[in-house]
Amino acid sequence: MKKFFSILLCVALIAAIAIPASAAGTANKSARWYDASITWAAKNGLKDLASAKPNAAMTRTDLVSALYEYAKHTGLDVSAGEDTNILSYEDAQNIKEGKYEAFQWACAVGLLGSGSETKLYPNSKVTREDMITMLCAFDALCGRDVTPGGMAYREFTDWSTVSKSASDQMMWAIGAGLVNGTSGNVLSPKRSVDCAQLATVMMRYDTYCAAHPVITGVITDATMATIAIKANGKTYSFDKSSSVVNAGTKGIVLGETVTIQYTGALDKNPTATLITVK
Repeated sequence: MKKFFSILLCVALIAAIAIPASAAGTANKSARWYDASITWAAKNGLKDLASAKPNAAMTRTDLVSALYEYAKHTGLDVSAGEDTNILSYEDAQNIKEGKYEAFQWACAVGLLGSGSETKLYPNSKVTREDMITMLCAFDALCGRDVTPGGMAYREFTDWSTVSKSASDQMMWAIGAGLVNGTSGNVLSPKRSVDCAQLATVMMRYDTYCAAHPVITGVITDATMATIAIKANGKTYSFDKSSSVVNAGTKGIVLGETVTIQYTGALDKNPTATLITVK
């Protein structure tokens, strides 16, 4: 009897050793490259991206909706589109149910062009440069500096295929670490974007935002070297001696609402790098 149990034990041990080596089962499968971004989307209010098939082609509706949901999740004011009438667009009736408000907002804040267009193209597939162009406009809306910088774009052998209207935005995204090559040093700006790719870029953008914080408030004091604003019930003072000011014709005036991109901690005399008057 002891010999019988010894044989059974040996067989069990051999099986335990053999199974992991011969079967890359679902339990042992390594994480897919996009799993983290899909999980991030689910946790950050981008429910459509989280529920769509990873290889599903993204349309303009998907991109507009993702930015709208992200704006709401991060506390950005999306009330600008509440009274925007987009029925004058020839294809407004093609907007999916539940996505009308997202398009109202996107039109109101200028994410969909200059306003002279006659169509919204809600069902058109989104290319990589389309995605980055709209994301760059969104970042500018948030009050960040989207000036293209660096020469990293020269590494891509197909840079000449980027549309002139999207070149600055693509340079910004490459410099910010939001996009990589599709294979080696190939950028593929005209390639369609799928759900996994959009979720990945949005997750990278969220990380970028955390590293480039902004705050919006009302100016309470301003000198040649400093600016103070009241935001969220508190007053914050910034060194603005080396900042870029985007004030248009308004200038830095007490009582005006501004968005400040800054470095450092809010409670430790941060430095303003960009001041945008709303």
